[in-house]
Formats: sequence, structure tokens, C-alpha cells
Amino acid sequence: MTTDILVAYDLNDFFFLNVHGLWNAHLDSGGHLHFYYGPGGFIGIRDRGPEYPNDDVAAGVSGNFGLSLVISRIELFGQFTPRLELTPSTDFRPGGGVGMHIFF
Repeated sequence: MTTDILVAYDLNDFFFLNVHGLWNAHLDSGGHLHFYYGPGGFIGIRDRGPEYPNDDVAAGVSGNFGLSLVISRIELFGQFTPRLELTPSTDFRPGGGVGMHIFF
């Protein structure tokens, strides 16, 4: 199992922290194609300015499901991250992304 930590900021008013424990499964005999999955949680803080005296804090549970392809020292990945917000209200929000890791 590995730990995946994502910290994001939208350059406007939202800061987000997402943490998952991930398991990996090889999908080919060469070890280049992987499926990963695991549970986690998140917290997000939105600062909407002085007209809103209280910043919104959202927190809940999430999952992470993805595919990655390793080519030499580069890993390309795509993932789906469904989130169940538990506070301040209950809400489901899908998320995800694509990216690249470079190994040195």
C-alpha cells in the first residue's frame, strides 16, 4: 500500500487536501500498466471574502480509482475520485484528473 496526498489551490478562494491509501495491481506481465484504488478523506476550505463572515469548510470521505502507464522514467495516469461531503452538508461530488510523474 502507498499513500497518495494531493494539495490543491484554485488561485482564487479554495484550498483542498485529499489523502488516500492506495493498493496497486499490475495489469500486464511487464509491470507497465497498473490499476490503483483505495479509500481516503478530504478537507476543503473556501474563503469567499469579507461579505461572508465565516469561511466554508467541507470535509468527508472519498475513493480513488485510476490507471497508470509506466514508460521508462515517466508514468502517465488518469483517475476518478468520487467524494462524499459530510460537512457542512451531505453532498456527492465526482472528481478526477490526469497527470504525469517523472522518476529521477
